[in-house]
Amino acid sequence: MDIGIVGLGAMGKNLALNFHRNKFKVAIYNRTHSKAKAVADELKSESLKAYESVSDFVASLVKPRVIVLLVQADAVDSVGEMMAKCMQEDDIIIDSGNSYYKLTEERKVRFHKNFKVHFYGIGISGGEEGALWGPAIMVGGDEESARKRLLPLLEKVCADPQVEGTDGKKCISYCGPGGAGHMVKMVHNGCEYGIMQLISEAIAIFRSVLKFSVEQVADVFALYARTEGCYLFENVAQILYKKEDDKPLIDFVKDVAMQKGTGRWTSIEALNLGVCATIIDAGVAARTFSSSKDRFLMHVEDSTALLKSVFTQGLCKDAIMRSLLAAMLLAFQQSICVIHALSESMQYNTSIFEALCSWRGGCIIRMNLLTPLADFYKQNANKRVPLMHASFVKEKYINRDVVSQLRLLVSSAVKAGLPIPAFSSAMTYLDMIQTEVLPTKYIQGMRDNFGAHTYERIDKEGVFHSVWTEK
Repeated sequence: MDIGIVGLGAMGKNLALNFHRNKFKVAIYNRTHSKAKAVADELKSESLKAYESVSDFVASLVKPRVIVLLVQADAVDSVGEMMAKCMQEDDIIIDSGNSYYKLTEERKVRFHKNFKVHFYGIGISGGEEGALWGPAIMVGGDEESARKRLLPLLEKVCADPQVEGTDGKKCISYCGPGGAGHMVKMVHNGCEYGIMQLISEAIAIFRSVLKFSVEQVADVFALYARTEGCYLFENVAQILYKKEDDKPLIDFVKDVAMQKGTGRWTSIEALNLGVCATIIDAGVAARTFSSSKDRFLMHVEDSTALLKSVFTQGLCKDAIMRSLLAAMLLAFQQSICVIHALSESMQYNTSIFEALCSWRGGCIIRMNLLTPLADFYKQNANKRVPLMHASFVKEKYINRDVVSQLRLLVSSAVKAGLPIPAFSSAMTYLDMIQTEVLPTKYIQGMRDNFGAHTYERIDKEGVFHSVWTEK
């Protein structure tokens, strides 16, 4: 067998079928053997076999072996070690779950020391459908081995970009050594949190401010899904169209959004490194608040006691969608800044171009925008050229008209009493970028006044401390 898949949940099963469809001989193993056997029995192929014992499963693979783990995060160590005990030097174990990248760093060292096997952390995005038809793949680990042994293998099953770039690359990237693949996947998920929050807020504005019906909102997102090639627009149109007893099913869904933690990891890493990722933070905070027990203790029963006025002059569906696209671009920009900072901190030397290439198809946040975005970072790989200077950004995403529409959207939502933390964060982030002198100068003055923390000046070099009060 060419490759082994461990863990036959929805993702594992579909990835195994993907490899099989692409002419690989696949060995599968699951802790509950009946699940693996059911997959093999359903397919009835000599090229996909289920094994009941770990030793038989490992022995069936051609050397040097490649085993892909698709198991729960808390089972990676136990399942990985169970496999490694039957493996040989230079065999490869791939963890393709949502593992924290620093754990992947530790596992890489430990598995090589204890078992002489190579441990790779590889991020896979695209959900069940992506696993079956072609996911986005972010590879981390030893570069020579990855490029020689893994990328040629994984390129056969990954996605093609929705819009061809100037590079001809598929949606797979080598992100750097150690945990770099899981780091890029973590930031991908953080970006996903921010974008999903922006989309949800846009829907709320359509319904509460413009008084669109659910079906009318679905029509807008279905249209923009086609023009922008945005999977999440397509996804949200599908859930808005769905009816139960002739009523929109979404209106029966409780407003509690769950999370698995990858978005929170991104926010924490950004804060630790001093990177502004406020749109991602807003997405994380909104989910956290939605499921907070204290939320219901703070609820104001008589909401009419709060002044709410609706101001919609000039706000139309296209203005909302253009504002949404602008805010999504800013979410990508913040994510890029997080990847860059983490890469420098961990000495990964991660290529922003490579990372964006892997997101152009197959993954949850895929959209046409990612192709010119990747091209921009390919052309400016070693230059500090602001993204806002890119011609494609100024033409469509961030210009005077779009910024005016974004400002109108935010003010209209605020006057209507709608919570829009992600849009508000996007607007504030953009204003901070464009503001020559930030109000933070007053913070530094206060810090020096109460704690002698010093400050820098605009008119002379050096660090200064002043006595701000007369004795």
